[in-house]
Amino acid sequence: MRLAVAVVAVVSLGVTAPVPAGQEPVGPRTVAPGFSVRPDGVLDIGPIWAEVNHYDAGWTIAQQHDRFRRDPTPPVPVSPRRGAAPTEVIRGELTTARGPARLVERIEPAGGGIRYSVVFSSARPLPTNELAAAFLLPLSAFAGKTLRLDGRPLVLPAAPRPRGQARILVKKNVREVILPMPTGALIVTGNFNFLVQDDREWGDERYSMRLHFSPDSGRISTSRIDLRLTLDRARR
Repeated sequence: MRLAVAVVAVVSLGVTAPVPAGQEPVGPRTVAPGFSVRPDGVLDIGPIWAEVNHYDAGWTIAQQHDRFRRDPTPPVPVSPRRGAAPTEVIRGELTTARGPARLVERIEPAGGGIRYSVVFSSARPLPTNELAAAFLLPLSAFAGKTLRLDGRPLVLPAAPRPRGQARILVKKNVREVILPMPTGALIVTGNFNFLVQDDREWGDERYSMRLHFSPDSGRISTSRIDLRLTLDRARR
């Protein structure tokens, strides 16, 4: 289950223009203050980056940053009103160990943040142990920090977990997660099963927080996740 280490993109607070029809996006696009999306659909939120992860029945992982190929000609984003940031729609193919799947990702600016949704689909059911939006939390920013799950505190251990005990918490039917950020807090709301683990067991200096699609395991033909992400700069 080892995840590849990636360099976090710097988040710009400006609003970029839509990509003209027929042109490929070449870099991250700011979709709301504090939120940017890379051409492959990976989200950057300050020190956090988030992407779709699929684990097959043998725990072989397909990660969005590595195994996703965006359709050659993305649709032109449209603004719901003059001066608003465009809604980003990203379509393409995620190559899993058991065959291809389609991803349709939609990122829409919403007051103080974004609405984030992804639909996962396959022409034939794909054996799946886990399907999630994985939020990757670097130790440098989150070691020893306290998250809140539906109001209850969860401390991320500063010391590495004992070998074989990487999972910190698994919880079903979570509605809200609050993460401390360098300036304020990130509030994630939805309805999802939750898992967080310490990836130092596999040599990665971070925690993996996974918010599961529905359905999140079994033989999956269609699944989705819908989240609201808000940056509250006044909250500590």
